[in-house]
Amino acid sequence: VLAQVETLVEAARSRDEDGAVTNGDVIKAAIDLGLRRHAVNLARAMLRAGSDSADANVEVETLSIEKLLDVAVACAKRLFASSQIPFVVLQDLLAAAPVRRCMRVWAILERKADVLTDSFFIPPTEQHSASKLTLLTLANALLERLSKTQHTEFCGRILMFMTALLPLTERAGVNLIGSFNTANETRFQGEDEVQGFGDAGEEEEEDEEESRGAAKPATGDDESGAVTPEAGVESVAAATASGVPIDYALYSTFWSLQRWLSDPRPLQAEASSEAQNEFTHKVDKVLTALEGQPVETTSAAGQGYFIPKYLTASRLFRLQLRDPALRRHVLMQLLIALSYLAQHGAPGGPARPLEGLEG
Repeated sequence: VLAQVETLVEAARSRDEDGAVTNGDVIKAAIDLGLRRHAVNLARAMLRAGSDSADANVEVETLSIEKLLDVAVACAKRLFASSQIPFVVLQDLLAAAPVRRCMRVWAILERKADVLTDSFFIPPTEQHSASKLTLLTLANALLERLSKTQHTEFCGRILMFMTALLPLTERAGVNLIGSFNTANETRFQGEDEVQGFGDAGEEEEEDEEESRGAAKPATGDDESGAVTPEAGVESVAAATASGVPIDYALYSTFWSLQRWLSDPRPLQAEASSEAQNEFTHKVDKVLTALEGQPVETTSAAGQGYFIPKYLTASRLFRLQLRDPALRRHVLMQLLIALSYLAQHGAPGGPARPLEGLEG
């Protein structure tokens, strides 16, 4: 097939007196149109066959698509067609095919990833190559068609493919305009729904330890019987840490902060001094509570688990305050929100950092 295309291209070329080709763009457009028409014919055949066609028909379709892609890649590399034509062909196939057929077409794309993501098609130094933009367009269009609940695995395959292909600094994956995910709401229990803040056995054990510690004064004696100031300081710190009240006031304060951490823009308004004072008070209270709680040496996140959103059940709250991963996430949220507020003032006015949190 490629030899026939090469013969046709050579016959269709017109040259000037110096031997330069004068109708190269016209030939590229004609080859592009022919490849896209063939892709549309394949898509129509897939639609007529339906999603429950025989395995033999599926094999024939797969071979036809692979041959079409091979011809498109060869034509692009020999400059017979435009550089993005393999991705345009894929875009036409995916746009017209049913979802089950799209899975098979995407599997072909994954098998030919080394060829299609070659530097000829997607140069690493060029941010706005036509091939990369076409690939992003077809991937996003396909994700919009899929259901996140019914086609979870397929959506994951598409996202993993694009993540492996594009760098972290890719403009398509960066929040350039600073949008906030206001749909991400954090709901927590009301005061009448709370069923405690940890295991009853753990709380009783801690109460017993506190009572024993109160009955036995911490002298801080070393082996020689001398009193060391460092031991006394550590004992006071431990008593302060164990005495931090974990109640509904702290629980509601901790989780209600997410309202501002997910979208700090309401704190920018000129009439938001009351909200700013409330935010500052809650941040101080949460930081004091975190400082007073011991940190566990192990956490679920440290063992390779990814936690997309934390649970807000009150019985987990005591353990969550000691989880180093959760503490790190909350502190990172605070850093992002305060940095945003320090850089952006009220609309139309200068930046106004929150008083009491500049340090």
